[in-house]
Amino acid sequence: SHLLNATVQIEAIAAYDDNLLLGTRQGHLLMYSLSATNGNQKYELQLLRYCKNFSKKPIQQIEVIPEDNLLLCLTDNLLSTYDINGVNFPFIKSIPQTKGASLFALDKKCATSMTGESNSVVHLCVAVRRKLQVYYGKNGEFKQHQFEFTVPDVPKVMAWGQEYLCVGFKAEYTLFDLSSGKPKELFPTSSSRSLEPTIAKYSDNSYLLGRDSTSVLVEEAKDIEIKKTIKWAEPPLAVDIALDETIQIIRTDVTSIGPCIT
Repeated sequence: SHLLNATVQIEAIAAYDDNLLLGTRQGHLLMYSLSATNGNQKYELQLLRYCKNFSKKPIQQIEVIPEDNLLLCLTDNLLSTYDINGVNFPFIKSIPQTKGASLFALDKKCATSMTGESNSVVHLCVAVRRKLQVYYGKNGEFKQHQFEFTVPDVPKVMAWGQEYLCVGFKAEYTLFDLSSGKPKELFPTSSSRSLEPTIAKYSDNSYLLGRDSTSVLVEEAKDIEIKKTIKWAEPPLAVDIALDETIQIIRTDVTSIGPCIT
């Protein structure tokens, strides 16, 4: 496939509907369509768009808000929005306050109004050095909340929960209360300083947090509770939840361990 033969270095991945987006170190943006074949056992990829001049700098992170036809992209440490429907993903605007950003986390929920109309509610958190900026998104526009969190180190990974924001630093995992900003320290990320933290959103109020060769299921509660653990053959680079399966990415392979833990 195009993916396996790619001479570019993939830095960022996002998916929505039947589409897959890849951002590269060279600043290219590729869009594929996915279609299931052979009784859903295999997927065929078709390259839809290949924008070689999307960015002059590496693409650090991408996310899509399909309801608003919006692409969010972090490149050159600045977060910007683009039109996902345009041929070459036309630039819409940058969010100037995010200059110096290293990471962002998106939370999308569907809400039904009193008239029965369905709307998407979007929350955005952007890590700018040791500050966490919080935004509320509607109709493709983002409005910054008045408060921001000051954190002890530069975040490596983040995920939204129901009442907390889960942040993985180099040394430890912490939950930040979204209403007060107060931190709840969880546990060290690793016994080895060389391993990066990993966070996978498991449900609205729980996360899979990586520690060495284990993923720990942590649930939001008044007293934070560790529910279960998954042992891996070796420390994964990343873990994600897809189609009720837990998937790990290691240096040489992608492995599914089957149905999600219950």
